[in-house]
Order: sequence, then structure tokens, then C-alpha cells
Amino acid sequence: MTIIETPLQESDIRRLAGPIAYDCAIHVLQETASTNSWLLEHGEPLKTSMCIAERQVAGKGRRGRQWQSEGGSFTCSIRVPLQVSLSQAGAFSLVVAISLRDALGSLGVSGVGVKWPNDLLHDWRKLSGVLLEVATNNDHSVDLVCGAGVNWRATHQAVDQPLVDVHAINPDVQHDRNFLAGSWLANILEAKTRFEQQGFESFAAEWQACDLLDDSPVTVLRGEERIEGIARGVDVNGALKLQTDRGIQLLHAGEVSLRRR
Repeated sequence: MTIIETPLQESDIRRLAGPIAYDCAIHVLQETASTNSWLLEHGEPLKTSMCIAERQVAGKGRRGRQWQSEGGSFTCSIRVPLQVSLSQAGAFSLVVAISLRDALGSLGVSGVGVKWPNDLLHDWRKLSGVLLEVATNNDHSVDLVCGAGVNWRATHQAVDQPLVDVHAINPDVQHDRNFLAGSWLANILEAKTRFEQQGFESFAAEWQACDLLDDSPVTVLRGEERIEGIARGVDVNGALKLQTDRGIQLLHAGEVSLRRR
């Protein structure tokens, strides 16, 4: 049976996001190579904006991987200007994952955790991936593009890891992709203000509650190097604290591929 999805609508997303998004530009596209790339090229500097597409044909994942969208995914990016330094902004990657997890929870998708730095998993199957890219930065501010791909409905599994989709987790989900987009946008805007004012420390308890690797033995792959240790949470800049025979090592997002042992 062919399922016809409710079309993405700018007016619905804005209404569902609420007053907090009143001056946010929302761009709904039928097709684009990458929503992240679109915002990097077309997004207005220092202004929050969203790009969401029905179909993404050359999406980007972490470490140069691709995230394809063939009608079974939610592909969306939000450009966020932050009044923090570039080093502080690294932890915002984790905040983005938390905000997306909360938005999925508002759909009725529960039991989702985060594998550092920002993969959303359910029962160790990948539901979503997040990619952050820097548009502009100076000493006191950074303009980030935060992209998310969520498996909305099952299509095919042509990847090297187990997948799960929203409707497999909860077949009774009543809300559409517009609801998820509006909820995530509102969450990001609320998190932006809190992050600028209070830093990542104010999200520490929320991160710990969804951190799938906390106190777990892991193997980190960094190029040809393999590092084994115990994941001990993150520091104030979002770096993974890895306990090894040589003490605690700090690992930053984008540097490593991480596998649970």
C-alpha cells in the first residue's frame, strides 16, 4: 500500500513552532542536493533560518558520508547564529541532538538515546543523524548550520548499520513531518538562548539522561589508530572523556569513529 505523506508546508511549520519563530525564515523545497548546503549558500548571516526538503539527493553525513533521502526521510537544516566562541560552540552539537530527541518524544517516539556526539538510536538501531557545519565565525560568535536526517518511514536498508524509522518505533504516530519540524525549530530556538546565557553546563543532566555510552567500554577508531577505554561522559565543550590506561583523553566530534565493544 502506498502511503501519501502530508506535504511540507511553511505555514504549518511556523504555526506549530509558535511565537518563538516569528522572525525565522522557513524555506520548503521540493528537491535539493543538501539542506545544509542550501543554507550555507542562501541562508542570511546572523539570522535563524530553516530549510526542509521533500527530497534530498546528495545529503551530507559526518566524516564525508552521504545521507540519502528517497521519500522515507525527514531532511531538515536550521541555521543558528550563536553568541559564543567557536571552541564553546562544539558542545552545541550535543544540544542539537537533545533538542531533536525531545521533538521526537513529542511525536510519541520514546526510548531514543544519543550515541556521542549526535547519532540518535533506538535499541541500537539508527533513527537519525545530525551534522553541524560552520558558516561564519569570529572571536565572539559563530554561525552554525545544524542538519538532521530522520528515518520517517522504512524504504530500504542500503547502509552498513541497522536502521529503524519513526513508524516502526510507534505505528500509532498521529503527527506529520510539519509537526516534527515545528517542534524541533522551537526547541532549537529555546536551546540557543539557554546555551548563550548558561553554556553547556545547563544541559549536562539532560545529556547524561540520554547518553548511551556513559560508563561503557568502547573502541575509538582515529585514522589507523585504535583506542580502547571507558566512556566517562563529556566535558564542558562536548568532548568525549575516554578513560584509558594513560588516563583521561578528550576526543572531539568529527575526529573519531566510535564503536561500542
